[in-house]
Amino acid sequence: MELVKDDRVRMPAKPEWGLGHVIQNPAGGKVFVLFREVGEKTLSLKHATLVSVEGEEASDPWLDNLSFDVSAQGSRYLGPREAIEVFLAKYPGGFQETAYIEEERAPKVAAHELILKLLDRDVINGLLEAEEFAKVGSSALRVIGKTNLVYPSDRLALTRALKVEGNAERFARALQDQLYGAGDPATRFKRFADALVELAAARWTLCTYFSFVRFPEEYMLLKPTLTQNAAARCRFDLDYRAEPNRVTYGRLLTFVRILSDVIADLRPADMFDLQAFMWCLASIKD
Repeated sequence: MELVKDDRVRMPAKPEWGLGHVIQNPAGGKVFVLFREVGEKTLSLKHATLVSVEGEEASDPWLDNLSFDVSAQGSRYLGPREAIEVFLAKYPGGFQETAYIEEERAPKVAAHELILKLLDRDVINGLLEAEEFAKVGSSALRVIGKTNLVYPSDRLALTRALKVEGNAERFARALQDQLYGAGDPATRFKRFADALVELAAARWTLCTYFSFVRFPEEYMLLKPTLTQNAAARCRFDLDYRAEPNRVTYGRLLTFVRILSDVIADLRPADMFDLQAFMWCLASIKD
């Protein structure tokens, strides 16, 4: 068969490799294919039999969102099956294991409970009406302190920003808008990111932490190094940019939705579990 770049294929002799994506046009009698479960393989067209796959069978949410830029390949690829094996090697009992709950989930749940107490809708609205803007800021810092998910330098940036005259009110109103304001989530995300720029505190962790701990069923934390490493392991096209933006964040939400489907048998409860799963992927050594 004649293969070209972006064809979808299977290798009958290796069904466990799953669906494959032809990364480059064949050359020199060889073809470069990324298989869903095992990653990149250079195959001899003389010895390897590949079967073309078309139509609905060729569509796969995992492969459909990968980056096939050969120059960007770096860390060892983890397909869905191996990604699960990596997580279970650390926590054999999965998300129900006591060690996992104590080490990973409990601090996030504590942050969730604290933000419900200090910055729930009625509470933060009451603080804004009373013009207690500094209390909103101090409460936000307390919520950050419940976990180690926000870089110390990012927390310091917010602490310094809140000391500047007028910034406490800017932050308080922006936080209330992000968590409970009108409009679609993408628009509220942009408004909050823009507000953090004005405060000289535009950091990915600050931009995503509060929605993550308040609404863990919907939103994910973007911690730059961890998130990029996890995406790179899976060859996911994150479209990462250093400044907080809706495009990268939207790609992250797509990534975690796909991961959620892949690990459904592990029964992740929410984004807290998915964030811990990503941490395991990002932290392994080649």
